Amino acid sequence: KLFNASVSLANKASLSSADLSALKANLACCHLELEQLDVAAQLCEESLVLSKSNLRAYYLLYKTRISAGLLRDAMQALQAMCAVALDDAEAEVRVGLLCLAVQDAFNANCQTAALNALENLSKEQQFSGDLLILRCLVRLKLTLLPTESDQRAAMHTL
Repeated sequence: KLFNASVSLANKASLSSADLSALKANLACCHLELEQLDVAAQLCEESLVLSKSNLRAYYLLYKTRISAGLLRDAMQALQAMCAVALDDAEAEVRVGLLCLAVQDAFNANCQTAALNALENLSKEQQFSGDLLILRCLVRLKLTLLPTESDQRAAMHTL
């Protein structure tokens, strides 16, 4: 209640859309911690309407969708976050959020989402040659193969 009153005052004080977007993302984070996933997702979407470049809002939407078991929606949020053009400082933030996205997917036992996040992470310039990511990708792809013979065949192609 108090937060909503603060937001309405902020609107009247003519804060920038980026600042209002950050406020909504912060509120979404609170609702996510309270496991109010629908409210958190709605706030993330409102935040992104205000600022399409709010990386944190994309990440929180991803985390909300993973928590709700909506893998396709989660991966769409992650793809949208990766499509945002960034300067160098923001690119570092995105790399950190992608690392968190991988961890969130593993914690939720969502191997496909973890693989998607790792693939996006491997495309970032700062991590393009990182051996750790390559190892994680290989292990994850191998765990997704149905049989041992498929795993051996995949190893020969690597």
